[in-house]
Amino acid sequence: MRFIPGAHVAVVCEAARVLFGEAFQGPATVFAEKSVSQNASFSVHMPVKASRTAIGWCSATECDKYLTPDYRSSAHPHYVSIGGAGYIYPSKNRASKGYGEGDTVRTEIDFANNLVRFWVNGDHVGETPWNGGDVAYAAISSQGNRVDCHISS
Repeated sequence: MRFIPGAHVAVVCEAARVLFGEAFQGPATVFAEKSVSQNASFSVHMPVKASRTAIGWCSATECDKYLTPDYRSSAHPHYVSIGGAGYIYPSKNRASKGYGEGDTVRTEIDFANNLVRFWVNGDHVGETPWNGGDVAYAAISSQGNRVDCHISS
């Protein structure tokens, strides 16, 4: 993981914790150090969420911008994410519900079907095509302020 001032990352076995502190000046994205090239998923539980977030996948580690179209151009790597308000990006399609403090978001990338799926608290809330190629990096974006992300596979 790349160091971002104000963000703290702790990795323990198959679990990790990303803490964006109150002094964090976003937006920025923290991504996994290793890519996946076969179907994979991860979950993020946010006991503290005092900022906008986006959770999803990016095709390259140059995903340092926030994972929504407001901050990304066509020159940036491909990505797919879900924001707390319940929009799936970059298509801006509406998921059946969003997420907030205390919720758990799960995302799965399905390379065989070129799809990314999203769940909130165990309920499937939407999916969108994956057009980012044959590798992906798990990614979490924060707008700034305090967000505590407990990550598991």
